[in-house]
Amino acid sequence: MFVLLSGASLLFLREDALAEPVAARSVWQRFNLYKRLSVLFTNQRLKFLLFVSTSFSLAVDIFYQFAPVYLTEKWTLAPSDLIIYNAFLCVSLAVGNGWLAGYVSRQFDRQKAVIFSTTAVGALLVGIILAESPFVMFLLYGSMGIVIGLAVTLLTVKISDSVSDAIQGEVLGVQIALRVLGEALICLLGGVLLLISPKLVLGLAAMMTGLAMLYYARRAPAY
Repeated sequence: MFVLLSGASLLFLREDALAEPVAARSVWQRFNLYKRLSVLFTNQRLKFLLFVSTSFSLAVDIFYQFAPVYLTEKWTLAPSDLIIYNAFLCVSLAVGNGWLAGYVSRQFDRQKAVIFSTTAVGALLVGIILAESPFVMFLLYGSMGIVIGLAVTLLTVKISDSVSDAIQGEVLGVQIALRVLGEALICLLGGVLLLISPKLVLGLAAMMTGLAMLYYARRAPAY
């Protein structure tokens, strides 16, 4: 797939000339995340949205990385069983990221949709912790993809809308950089909690989701 994508990029992607010359920046200037954040965070709405998005994304990453461990510990699932769980999750993610996000954006207020979807993620995480039936667990696990996809897409669109077209690429790159940086910390913390109980790891994800939702619900009207 990587080889095919590389070939397609060479054949079909064009780099149009910029209308105005852009001052050259060194490699250090381009990768100095702290400096770039200091500049971007002068936009208070962007700062608020990036904080919410990063917090929620880290909670989602905890689920991605440690939910299979929890399923294995609770139900002694075989690798083939985990494939079925993850296949259901991937299909529901495609629905949440694709058709559903566009439909919700057209039919409902995005702010309320973000609050609803993030709340649903937290509730489903709690449900997964409490579920005692494999069938119920399967439904909850798969349903997570729909609301995760919806929340992540809506938050990313709001971040994109909060800045001008000229810096959207940089802003979305910073969003990914913050998520990757946080993942390293999450792996360490999640690994420690996993030694105590897998439930604690998912509980942390539920708590982070709830706090991100409450912060967004309280501050969003101001932005």
